[in-house]
Amino acid sequence: MFKKRRILLSGGIILILLFSGGVKVFSSIGVQVDLGFEGYYPVDKWVPLHILFTNEGPLVKGNLLVKWKKNKSLSLKPTEVSYLIPLSLPPSSKKLYTTTLLLESGVSSLQLLLLAEDRIIFKKEIPLKPLYMKEGLILVVNKKGSGFDFLNQFSDEKKRRVFYIKMENLPRQWIGYDGVDVLIIDEVSSLNLEDTQKEALKRWLSVGGTLIITARGDYGKFTSSFLFELLPIEITGKVVLNPPFSFSKENFKGSLEKLEVWKIYSSQGEVKIREKGIPLLIKFKKGGGQIFFLATDFFSSPFRDWPGRWKLWEEMIEKKSLPSIPRGMLNGIMEPLFLLEKPSYPSRMKFLLFLSVYLLVLGIFYIFKKKSLPGGKRGKLIFFLIIFLFSFTSYYLFGRKIKQENTFLKEISIYYKSGESPQARVESYFLLFSSQEDSFKLKTRAETSFVSTLPGKNEKIHRDLELLFDKGKVFFTFFSKPWSFYSFRTETILEFPLYGKVEKEGSFKISLRNLNLFPLEDILIIYKEKYLFFKKLPSLSEREFTFNSERGKDARISSLEESKRKILNQIFNHKKIKEISFKNPLLVGWFRKFPSPIVEVKGGINQKFTGLILMVLKII
Repeated sequence: MFKKRRILLSGGIILILLFSGGVKVFSSIGVQVDLGFEGYYPVDKWVPLHILFTNEGPLVKGNLLVKWKKNKSLSLKPTEVSYLIPLSLPPSSKKLYTTTLLLESGVSSLQLLLLAEDRIIFKKEIPLKPLYMKEGLILVVNKKGSGFDFLNQFSDEKKRRVFYIKMENLPRQWIGYDGVDVLIIDEVSSLNLEDTQKEALKRWLSVGGTLIITARGDYGKFTSSFLFELLPIEITGKVVLNPPFSFSKENFKGSLEKLEVWKIYSSQGEVKIREKGIPLLIKFKKGGGQIFFLATDFFSSPFRDWPGRWKLWEEMIEKKSLPSIPRGMLNGIMEPLFLLEKPSYPSRMKFLLFLSVYLLVLGIFYIFKKKSLPGGKRGKLIFFLIIFLFSFTSYYLFGRKIKQENTFLKEISIYYKSGESPQARVESYFLLFSSQEDSFKLKTRAETSFVSTLPGKNEKIHRDLELLFDKGKVFFTFFSKPWSFYSFRTETILEFPLYGKVEKEGSFKISLRNLNLFPLEDILIIYKEKYLFFKKLPSLSEREFTFNSERGKDARISSLEESKRKILNQIFNHKKIKEISFKNPLLVGWFRKFPSPIVEVKGGINQKFTGLILMVLKII
């Protein structure tokens, strides 16, 4: 009895020690989570997620799991998205992990889990603070975390909100700026960013971002090498300008004090404000985006009391080089378009031809057997083997053909750019279909391409996503059932060397230059509900023509295939596209070749691609 109780007591002590040891290891881990901007995120936009781990205990290795569910309709199964990120926390260390999430409406929960040794050692529910705003955000970097609240707008006509962020928390991926209209770099010590942050900012500018750099800040800000990477300028120091000033004539009632200005030289920028021959505000084009450099402090005297200061900020914020287009513009028609292509089977003619050839060959061998191999077991065996090999070969060839035709990855991609920039923002819709039970491993580049679910109502299409981030790649695997569909969407930035401009000399003179290695087809140029249609723009070619804005609709558009007509109708009826095409001519064209593969697929699979270019043409 005593021996039995001693064994139980010893076992209990061991369990207590093991348990207390586990608590000691994992309670040493601290986690700080920062989602979006000041805890808020704009709905239907990609937002950065920063997770800072501190480990005061021994080495911890495992995986960081971020997962959430979304469902707009209670009648449908929730879509689940999971990010799995390998994690390693050395003893006495502090480590930052970052990623970017697309949080759409209908997200019910966002969870963060730390998995190690096949156990959940940490779990946290991340609070969600969505912003349902049609307008974007203004992001400000400065020391005080204040000073730009005057840019907030909450009227019925326009809603705009200012958020403050530290330099080290700027997005490390270009799509982290998705919900940001303008980034303002104000009073900071320097522009020392990580390489990933620099690349993210430059990529965002290339596809339409707006950056404003103020004259406030320490000397290190204006001697930073990254400033000169962004701007083709030379700063020679500061100069002091004495009154009077030209802007003081505009109902100015403040005191006329001296004006301190950074003296800069640039041969490329457009000077928006000049005083006594020295630029005060310069605008630079950066791909499809723009950068404003303020050479003087517009918050201090004499500009503090200048009535035009508010108008100046409005113009910088509102005027964009490349208007943004809404995400998921084709969501409503993608499922019908994908399902237009039914699984294919051998036709009746092919089957009858196969049967005829089979019977013919069988008859020939039977006659041959009768003449050359009369009787005997050997002849029957050879005859049987011939029939078996012929049947097996035919079955294999037909089975392989069915698999090749009915296992495919279909892609429809929209490339959106300005006529001046080589970079295009690309939104791609994918449908994977398999005719048999199989597994497919897909991958893309983590720093440039971002994968999300494709909304829809057809329950036959699987939408759940499990993404593994490893060594700069994103891997996602589909374990398909026979005759099953899987959908997803990607967003990335790619080179697309198509250039165009419009010169207004009475009528519109349009110049196009296609430096791609493939032609464009079925091209439309739309402007103020009028359009011009032409069939082809060859690769490595240039074309000039006159566009008469009074020209009516062209009947040749009705000759396009059904899928193209549906996509064009969806685009033309979109409010945002109408707004863009009323301000500037918009080119729409099709192409059939991959400019650059976005998703790589391992294993034999038939890839089907359709590309569409939307290019805004600036009127000169």
